[in-house]
Amino acid sequence: MYEDGDESIEVLFRLAKFCYNNADQLGTDKDKIQMLEMGKEYLVKVYETDKENFLAAKWLAYLSLKLLAVLPFRSKMYEARKTKTLVCLKMAGKVSKSADTGKKFRTYCQDTKKRIDKLCLKETMTREEMATKKVDKTEGYTFFMAPIGLAAKHAAECSNARCIRNYCYSLKRILKHYSECFHLDCLECNQFNLVIYEHMILCDDRRKCKIPGCLAIGRANGKVKDTATLIFGVSEASKCSDCIASRKHWCVTVNECGFSPCVTSISKALNCPELPDKAHAYDDAFVRSKILVTTAAAFNNHPDKCFKNAMPTMSLSKTFSVNCSAEGPQTNCFGFTSFDTTQKVIVMSFRGTQGATQLTEEILDFFTGKKLFFPDAGNIFTYFYDAFFFLWNGGLSQDIRNLKYKYPGYELWVTGHSLGGAIASIAASYVVHTGLFDGNNVKLVTMGQPRTGDYDYAVWHDKTFPYSFRIVHHKDIVPHIPPQYGKDELFHHRTEIWYNNNMSTTEPYHICAEADGLYCSNRQLDSYPPDHLTYFDINMPDWGSQGCPKM
Repeated sequence: MYEDGDESIEVLFRLAKFCYNNADQLGTDKDKIQMLEMGKEYLVKVYETDKENFLAAKWLAYLSLKLLAVLPFRSKMYEARKTKTLVCLKMAGKVSKSADTGKKFRTYCQDTKKRIDKLCLKETMTREEMATKKVDKTEGYTFFMAPIGLAAKHAAECSNARCIRNYCYSLKRILKHYSECFHLDCLECNQFNLVIYEHMILCDDRRKCKIPGCLAIGRANGKVKDTATLIFGVSEASKCSDCIASRKHWCVTVNECGFSPCVTSISKALNCPELPDKAHAYDDAFVRSKILVTTAAAFNNHPDKCFKNAMPTMSLSKTFSVNCSAEGPQTNCFGFTSFDTTQKVIVMSFRGTQGATQLTEEILDFFTGKKLFFPDAGNIFTYFYDAFFFLWNGGLSQDIRNLKYKYPGYELWVTGHSLGGAIASIAASYVVHTGLFDGNNVKLVTMGQPRTGDYDYAVWHDKTFPYSFRIVHHKDIVPHIPPQYGKDELFHHRTEIWYNNNMSTTEPYHICAEADGLYCSNRQLDSYPPDHLTYFDINMPDWGSQGCPKM
């Protein structure tokens, strides 16, 4: 059709997607680059035909993502900047007028572009050139770019993960994120360039700085860790809740209520920024040394083998194994209870399915619908609801009551991985709602937990549990099923801890300010199934089934 002169948007899109899907099958990088560049040319024609076609910009980003993987460093940086500029301009759109007031609307991207253009800077600008152009020193851009340019080149070539030369480690991280990220309103790399990066290093007021990108890059490099303050600001957090209560949307890109047009907005109160208080803060060391053991132990039919090797003070109470599927393929659910008189804790832990693919297929192919949990606590996805009550009625109820009677003042830890994470969420909620435990004395920590209940369940859960964390590893697919939108409309409760890395002991993590929004693992465009089985650099099923041997 294209050869016959048909350059309709539909045909151009088909050709672009063909280039995207088939580039990986070519043998050399040169051929891949030619194929991807061809796909980008088709999309540019789409954009030239229809200036309002947002999908054209989006697919340009997808094609550039693949292109960046095969380009050399200098070309990679140029391609990233070029694509970001195009996408940003598309996001900005045209300045429009309100029919009622004639008020002009301006997006964040337009404002950002004007600020940067006003500075009239180049990456190679010298101190003399800056002086000639009379660059305002208060803007923080009075520094020579050569050192940071050399640092960028070094970071791209350096293989030493612990290198501290010229900000190598932090710059390597931001460059990697920038080259891979195409979340169109990403607060971590929006409008990133080397000039702003150098400014961020020298900026003395990153919390109030108005230079676009300064706060975001500071957060990405770990220089500022107050995520909620960085993204929205404390005052904006309360403004967001008030805005949602007034039945309007909160525009993230400009931090205003009801602003339109808006690239990214918040319409759910649970996605207004909020972090755990200091008394219930996330502790990476605690999770690695304690929670990881109790979670992995559920993959062993004899969890006490794990306790013997990794937590000698913990004692097994009972194990429970049942078929927890009322329909579809038979699914075995396993859990255990234990106690520790030294740490003064009672534990409930639940095993997950053995793989991300299995759980995904079961949910998408066989299970739908919700069941009422409690009238004031929303609904639970039917599959997980049934799984919990099969275990609860299979002996768990009696044993946890006996442990509570025997150790009335002990703290309760509830853990689980995958399907076990969903069951753990329901189990913790059930024992609190029925009055068996106080929510303030419960620690709920799950790994790779799928969406478990609806929005009302998430609201009740967040009001009830001050200590509740959902840990997500990089591109784990399971936390994104069942889908948030659709017939069942499920929603995650707080608080997501996202490790966008391999989760080794030196790696950073994100404490997500939103419950189920766009700024943590939901930004991922693809998935990697092995990430579901590997948490904290350990294959959970294997390590647990082997008795949690010392590493």
